Amino acid sequence: MCDGTNALLLASAVMMALHHRDRTGQGQKVDLSLLKSAALINSDDFIRYQGKPDPPLADDRLIGLSAVKRLYEAAERWIFLDCNQPKEWESLRRFLGESLLDNEADFDEANTMHPWNENLCRKLAEGFERRLSAEWEELLIAEGVPCCKVAENNDQGIFRHPQALHLGLIDHNIHPDYTHLRQAGVQVRS
Repeated sequence: MCDGTNALLLASAVMMALHHRDRTGQGQKVDLSLLKSAALINSDDFIRYQGKPDPPLADDRLIGLSAVKRLYEAAERWIFLDCNQPKEWESLRRFLGESLLDNEADFDEANTMHPWNENLCRKLAEGFERRLSAEWEELLIAEGVPCCKVAENNDQGIFRHPQALHLGLIDHNIHPDYTHLRQAGVQVRS
């Protein structure tokens, strides 16, 4: 994380130094380190104010931050549910039906980490086990519920994803020791 961020900050600093040189004729010293990049990336954690909520922490199994931001096991693989707004939670409730999800949990309760809503997680887990992950993704996206099947590898996740290919995010390289070498490409184009 710090390496890539450091490169981005360095490129920005060089552009600012060149702009300053063009305007004033004076050079600039660029001073950057991985520690400085790490401090920037984590700067929100350094800010404290009264009433600031604790940062979210994953549950004991490291599969979610709340009942509606969590991995669930489907019939054959996993899905990730990511309801960020009350309307998304309400759409999920309507789709799953009152027989599975009663009216006891509103969005704020479903989205709360502390205390963990084990009962709601259990009910959702039971519901998601009934279909394949691809079915859940198709059905829930159509209902306006953020959900995706979990990729088993990078080929499924990004390297062969139609949108990634359309946007030119992936470079195919020829290498003497590796076949089908794919990696994230240069993302800035002119």
